[in-house]
Amino acid sequence: MLVHHIDNYHFGEITINGISHTKDLIILPSHIITGWWRKEGHVLHLDDLEEVLSTKPRLLVIGQGAFSRMRIVASPK
Repeated sequence: MLVHHIDNYHFGEITINGISHTKDLIILPSHIITGWWRKEGHVLHLDDLEEVLSTKPRLLVIGQGAFSRMRIVASPK
């Protein structure tokens, strides 16, 4: 299994395994999904996580951004 290391984070940039990213992303054990975006701006719906949930994770960590602006909606639209 590939192990990802978050090297650094500050508003607008996260560095993982030595590679800087400036867009939202999803970190999965097998790969990183870059340029990920939700269908409704700063609102997270279950539909936004289809690829993640298809892997049946034991643990899901959701960041809400530097200023905690993202809302998490428990039920699908």
